[in-house]
Amino acid sequence: MKFIYENDLGGAEIIKVQDPQRLYKQVFPQILNGLDAIHSIGWIHRDIHLGNILVKNPSPQSINDIHIKIADFGLARHVGLKFCMSPGLTVIPTLEKLSPNLGNELFRAPELSTQKYDFKVDLYSAGIALYLLACYIPNKNHIKDEIIALRGRKRSPHYLHHKDDPKLNNLIHRLLKQDPNDRPSAAQALAFMKSQDYRTEQHIQSVAKKFLAKKHGDGILYRCSSIDDTLSSIRAAIETHRSIGIAKDDQILWQEKTIENEKRLLGITCDEDAREMFNSAEEKSQKVIIVVSDKKKENVAKKL
Repeated sequence: MKFIYENDLGGAEIIKVQDPQRLYKQVFPQILNGLDAIHSIGWIHRDIHLGNILVKNPSPQSINDIHIKIADFGLARHVGLKFCMSPGLTVIPTLEKLSPNLGNELFRAPELSTQKYDFKVDLYSAGIALYLLACYIPNKNHIKDEIIALRGRKRSPHYLHHKDDPKLNNLIHRLLKQDPNDRPSAAQALAFMKSQDYRTEQHIQSVAKKFLAKKHGDGILYRCSSIDDTLSSIRAAIETHRSIGIAKDDQILWQEKTIENEKRLLGITCDEDAREMFNSAEEKSQKVIIVVSDKKKENVAKKL
């Protein structure tokens, strides 16, 4: 945070720079890469805020020269590699209770007030950091009030300096979801920033897909949301859901659908299957229900 107001690139005016590179486009992907690396080896940082994002080179002469690192792991928690299933994912279904109310209060995820949370707390904090990287606040004494207003849902895209980037506000909105299962993982957020297909806010909202998912043989349905209607995004959403958490490469997917008054399972094996599933459900105003099983567990069961 100090760098934003004390730099050789115009102080707080650095937020306003349009070309050749914007501050949030240079810095935030680096934050996401760092979080993805941390989470992939079983760690939760639990204290992500701009004070813990350090600029490695002391006096960058352009925004492109800014390289950052995530610092201060004093509150970080290692949750064990057995819970780390793939890059960007840490599932904690049976971990002992975690300490509540840690980290910078202004950046703290809502579920950090409890003893049950996972790596998605870091993504909520990152969402606030992204807002501050794109919102021009000339007086640093007003930052606290701005964050409080943002957390209280009193901030719209109008408050962002860069209003021409529809992905920016959409990503902030997703990262600040109250339900951690509705937030993207660091890897998903990074892919979203790099994608070229999200041209307008209306298009973004139409592409994002919500569905219900359950484990094969289990009657409990969980709400999920994928970045788009591709098979890869569906798998990623299921993988990062803390109550399901089956690695993408181990998932076998079916759509549960009622055909002639009987529930049937239809295989989902490609993007075309996924799009047809969502399009059909939207036409008939039906909910999409996806059943997922773990390929590894099925193989073990067959051997037994």
